[in-house]
Amino acid sequence: GHHNTFFVARIPVPFLVGDLWVGSYTAPQGVTDINLSVRTVQGHDVTALFAFKHKAVAASFLVKGIFDHNNRQISLHPMAWVEPPKTDGWQMVGLTGVVAQDNSMYSGQLFIS
Repeated sequence: GHHNTFFVARIPVPFLVGDLWVGSYTAPQGVTDINLSVRTVQGHDVTALFAFKHKAVAASFLVKGIFDHNNRQISLHPMAWVEPPKTDGWQMVGLTGVVAQDNSMYSGQLFIS
């Protein structure tokens, strides 16, 4: 009989639950330390906790996005404060960028929703 052949490849999503991505961004107020803690991964849907610290101000909020494995891009959109900042003048931001081929780095731009 005729056999239909097939092949499948695993499409890796570079975010795993529990991962911690650590870095910073530079803005008018100076360098702000940030980290992304991955909360859930369902297919290509990712949610994470975005935490930032600048001098005495520390805060965190949830972000959510969809990883596109074709161009390795993900935009993480702000959802809700988890730990709001204690001082005025801070707002939630989104991140849009590219994950490096070796999954070691996610870099790009911040955006205001």
